Amino acid sequence: MPAAEKSLAITGMSVILLATALSFVLAERWLPLLDDVHWTVSSLIAWRLAHIGQRRAESESYPSRLWFSRGLGCYAIGQLLWNGQEALAWNPLTSPADIFYWLLGPCFTIGLIKAMHQRLTPARLNAVKLDTASITLALLGFILVLYLANATYSNALEMAVLVAYPLGLLSAASVSILIIPFLGLRPTPAVVLLICGLLVLGYSWMEWNLLVLRGQTHPGSILNTLFSWATLLLGLAAGYWRTESVTSPEHIKFCRRCQQFIPLASLLITSLTVILIIIDNIKLPAAHYAALITTVFILLLGTLRQSLLLSESERTLESERMIEESQKRYEHLAYHDPLTGLPNRLLLEDRLAHALAHARRNNSSLALMFIDLDRFKDVNDSFGHVHGDELLIEIAVRLSKRVRAGDTLARLGGDEFVLLIESLVNETEAAGIAQSVIDIISQPVLIGGKYEVAVGASIGISIYPGDATDTVRLVRNADSAMYRAKELGGGSHQFYTQELTRQARERLTLEAKLRAALKNREFVLYYQPIYSRIENSTDLPITGVEALVRWQTTDGETITPDQFIPCAESNGLIVAIGEWVITEACKQLAAWDKTIPEPLNLSINLSPKQFHDSNLLPTIDKAITGSGIDPTRLTFEITESALSSNHMNVMATLETLRAMGVSVALDDFGTGQSSLSRLRQLPFDELKIDKAFIREIPNNATDMQIAESILNLAKILNLQVVAEGIENGAQLNFMHRLGCNRFQGFWLSQPLPADHIPGLISSRNASLSQCP
Repeated sequence: MPAAEKSLAITGMSVILLATALSFVLAERWLPLLDDVHWTVSSLIAWRLAHIGQRRAESESYPSRLWFSRGLGCYAIGQLLWNGQEALAWNPLTSPADIFYWLLGPCFTIGLIKAMHQRLTPARLNAVKLDTASITLALLGFILVLYLANATYSNALEMAVLVAYPLGLLSAASVSILIIPFLGLRPTPAVVLLICGLLVLGYSWMEWNLLVLRGQTHPGSILNTLFSWATLLLGLAAGYWRTESVTSPEHIKFCRRCQQFIPLASLLITSLTVILIIIDNIKLPAAHYAALITTVFILLLGTLRQSLLLSESERTLESERMIEESQKRYEHLAYHDPLTGLPNRLLLEDRLAHALAHARRNNSSLALMFIDLDRFKDVNDSFGHVHGDELLIEIAVRLSKRVRAGDTLARLGGDEFVLLIESLVNETEAAGIAQSVIDIISQPVLIGGKYEVAVGASIGISIYPGDATDTVRLVRNADSAMYRAKELGGGSHQFYTQELTRQARERLTLEAKLRAALKNREFVLYYQPIYSRIENSTDLPITGVEALVRWQTTDGETITPDQFIPCAESNGLIVAIGEWVITEACKQLAAWDKTIPEPLNLSINLSPKQFHDSNLLPTIDKAITGSGIDPTRLTFEITESALSSNHMNVMATLETLRAMGVSVALDDFGTGQSSLSRLRQLPFDELKIDKAFIREIPNNATDMQIAESILNLAKILNLQVVAEGIENGAQLNFMHRLGCNRFQGFWLSQPLPADHIPGLISSRNASLSQCP
């Protein structure tokens, strides 16, 4: 039990116990006030407990908890009205307080029937209602006879009020008992507390009303404290209400046998009524008529109930159950995701349309959240789709528990979810919900019983009516905002803005241009020289080049790689572009062999998507064979992000590349997430120190130490080191002094067209003597 609820319960019990103790020592004139105090405290605490339970209720138990909360709320209002009447010294036998007191029983009855309505067939639900009516009539006869025997007046309205109190509560108690066999429930603490609370409160009111009829009520009595104890029990039961069905065949058989004997309860109560008339020698005609009429109606209801149940044979019931389950299953499959059981796109669109219509009618707001998991592909690639599905199911379960009643959580497919928030208060509420969703998704998940994985989430939020007023634009805007959250690194939520629409249009335009560029051969290759260290010499000759793609449009515009490479990576065109780069670069290397005396080495970048493409190895083999170059002159550079997927696949691809004779370099080393143990296991030939660690040398001592550490690590692993991003002579001199093997950067040479490379090689080598 959470601390807040525990404090409330302890406070309520303490007040009742204290009131019980004080009732023995206080003067009699203070006892009415003492009763009012513990009645008021217990009723307010009971309502608060029920209200807290209602707010955190899941969708299945929400209707029941709502009615329980309403009932205890009415009872608390009745108590406050009673206090006001006491203060005014106006306490007639029938008063406004009586209405609210009485509503407790009917509200709990409705809540219990709501719980059964979701899970019972119409025939069995009707049987419950008939049983409830039969027991209520039996109780009515018993209470009426009991009260008539003790009444000293004949005011019909007052008698009706006195009878209504225990009748409503004991009738609700009978439903709380009936729910156990009809739903096949395990008697959980909440169910037991509910039954006990209703029985005790019903008895207390029946006894109190008898004392009222006799004019023998006593303030500060033990009976008075029973009201508070019973109310507190109902508050605890309502706050933690849940039902647990037992599906074992033995339990089901026992519950069905109990259902057969339920009508006997009504007859037993009626028999007690008759016995009461005989023992007390009650000669009032009204009492005799009450007993007779209730008995007749009970027999009629019992006959009707048995006829209703017997009219349906077991085979018919089973057939209806199977048909109903099949229809629900087919309907569920049509509108729900088969993996997670969440609403699918079709059901989401329907609910979104209804939500928008409701928001327009009520002038309210709603939010649409697009949720995309971060790093989910890594889980799929590393552990397989079975474990990936297991992760999706667990996330769906967690998110479903967070969703409020009335909101919709849907899965569109893959790792994409959508959350529809209705009756939105403001954007702050949407931001809080989005952050809680991110926190839930970010919690580690155990898959396969032994792998603990953690993913993140990027969420885009679109608000009605501020961002859009129709379904299409609301969905499109949420998607744009989610894309922006992805671009910012994930793990965050972003609200839609007009700027996102502009960026989305630019992305679509860029994608269209990219496809046309690939078709129209608008891509060209530039080559940046790589200078090599010579032992005992200050000369740095050009021994290789790195192929870098550029996009020159037909209208003369040059689009830089940082503009189009991310777009090409996201839409998959990077694979086709990469294949073209490999083929053209190998052809160019073969062409240089005819004009350059010393053979050059060639470095080519592979994007993560291209590295994992099944056509990569055949493309490289075809390029080498077609150009006739020595494969040992080729180096393929991959970034650390390409290593985050399935380790076995990564290892197999790297080993195949090495078997083909080419070298493999780890590009942008130090900026990714690969561990040293993994680096030691993977077959790399060289490391390229990322320019982020070179940029501040020699002004940043930390970067200098990092660079030195990377070089020492490379020596231990027997790897060549390339320092990229050399921007001045001091950086070159420092890296050379540390023993770096090769150098690359704008200070040495910018990327050049292919026809400029032979002239650059023949004209000069770089030299440390040029360094300041």
